[in-house]
Amino acid sequence: MIVQLQELQDEITSNGAIERYDNGGGQKGYKQSTALQSYNNLIKSYNTTLKILAKDIFKNIEPEEKDALQLFMEEHAARRAAYTQDATYNQPNN
Repeated sequence: MIVQLQELQDEITSNGAIERYDNGGGQKGYKQSTALQSYNNLIKSYNTTLKILAKDIFKNIEPEEKDALQLFMEEHAARRAAYTQDATYNQPNN
């Protein structure tokens, strides 16, 4: 999938994201290139696949013991949430 994405990206870079069309009967104009359409569809599939794989991979990982930085960050986040909540309740009414 990544190889196809790179090839499409190279084609878009060299040929552009917009192409002319002529359907006959006076219908002419510009449209999104077929390479760009393919790239957009493939990148959506790629992102969905990565999301599913990541979810499955991290589901089976056991959390390790928290280190000092993780503990500090959690404590700081809790203090900030408490402060924000107190500040909201203690604001004067206008």
